[in-house]
Amino acid sequence: MSKLDYSGSHLRRLEKTILPTLYLIYPIIIDVKEQLISQIRHNIIKTNEGQFLQAGANQFQSFWTRDFCFASLGLSSVGEFEVVRNHLQYLLDHLRVEDGLAARIIESQWSGKTVVLNTVFRFLPYSWRKNSHNKKLKPEYLGEHGTLSIDSNALIIIASFQYIRKSNDEKFLEKNRSKLIKAFQFYQNRTNANLITQESFEDWQDSVKREGKTFYTNILYWYAGKLLNDAGLLDVDTKRIHQSIQSCFWSEDFYRSMELGSQNSLEGNYLAILFDFIPPEEQKALFETCEKHQNNFFPFCTQPKYPRQDVSWTTKVVGLRHYHDELHWSWILGLKLAAQRKLALKDQTYSLLEDLLQRDNTIYEVYSEDLKPFETKTYLSEHPFSWGIGIILWALYDI
Repeated sequence: MSKLDYSGSHLRRLEKTILPTLYLIYPIIIDVKEQLISQIRHNIIKTNEGQFLQAGANQFQSFWTRDFCFASLGLSSVGEFEVVRNHLQYLLDHLRVEDGLAARIIESQWSGKTVVLNTVFRFLPYSWRKNSHNKKLKPEYLGEHGTLSIDSNALIIIASFQYIRKSNDEKFLEKNRSKLIKAFQFYQNRTNANLITQESFEDWQDSVKREGKTFYTNILYWYAGKLLNDAGLLDVDTKRIHQSIQSCFWSEDFYRSMELGSQNSLEGNYLAILFDFIPPEEQKALFETCEKHQNNFFPFCTQPKYPRQDVSWTTKVVGLRHYHDELHWSWILGLKLAAQRKLALKDQTYSLLEDLLQRDNTIYEVYSEDLKPFETKTYLSEHPFSWGIGIILWALYDI
């Protein structure tokens, strides 16, 4: 049990005062929002090619596409349009010529150098480990295993439409119509029976050999196609994709993580609620099933644990054997908060978020079982973590 009181410590503190409850709650909410915005602004970097969002201030100082796209849902919600527009435009301008693959990372140096310096050599002075981003930026398409990021193309589409909706920047849509279509058409050669198939280490759980069809990747694929359909940019048979996803992944009361395997992951199930993949009348039941997979109101990532042989050696060497199963991810906490607000449900998620911020003054990437920031001799949970903060801002400002 963590030393923090997750059963609503702030609510009990309010009960002890004679001042009106609403008067006290309002400043608390504003303080949390302002602190989150301040934290994510620390990761907005000015370069010679405009503003970009780095994933974090340490090992993830690079401009990671997946992290940015999710974080941009929150950035667009709070009006940080310049960095979102510039970062998206770079990604769309640098889709790989031969097939439309999106860059996994944007960097001015090899991104692996930044990671190694801030993990294995994190005892060095920060000035030695800091990436100045003062050289010409280049797109990186493949990771350390020679693998691409299968979800990046769909995420760029989703992030673009969120930006357009919040900013009313119709010129961005007109300018990038063909590029958004190209980003989606990348998947044409990656589908089987209407669903995307992936190789090891290609989706967000990139420390694990998740091969074949995953619910997470395919719900992003469906939603990106739906957005293009609704905008009149492309005729995507989203009904057929939806039916195939439902048939492949639904298991009694929950969407399993992969077509094959016993693992259940929460992120896709929360997205099913937030994207209205399932009818409104079924969403509360799915949320309640997700509630069975948490520790003191903080959702697990994946249960049961992945077999040791399925975990990347590069992850194990820095002590992250359970990176994508036992650890608690802040971005998934943000998804839970968003789903909870969408369904107008109450629990202690917000109180937990406030406690974490009060204790740490920021939001970390991952937390241990005791809900402290995860740390080993060679790895400290990234902070401030743009992805987690951005999703929480999205939940607080746009849901």
